[in-house]
Amino acid sequence: MDYVYVNEVIGSSEYGQICLGTHSLQDSIMLNLHASPEWRDKYLKPLVAGEVFPSFGMTEPAVAAPTRRSCRRAPCSTATTG
Repeated sequence: MDYVYVNEVIGSSEYGQICLGTHSLQDSIMLNLHASPEWRDKYLKPLVAGEVFPSFGMTEPAVAAPTRRSCRRAPCSTATTG
């Protein structure tokens, strides 16, 4: 559980994950555990080699165009799962 708190702090910085070299960790784990061999060759190998840079996008169904002002960070204790 300590990793959750550390990751929240690192993630609150625009450059934190890049500076600490953890920006591709979640993607690497996901691809390693769940991707087909073809996807591992195509995406995981270049990611681990540093040849590509991962990105993440998320949408919310009820929000057409979220702005920075409409986003807020919830404390870990109120985060929902599922």
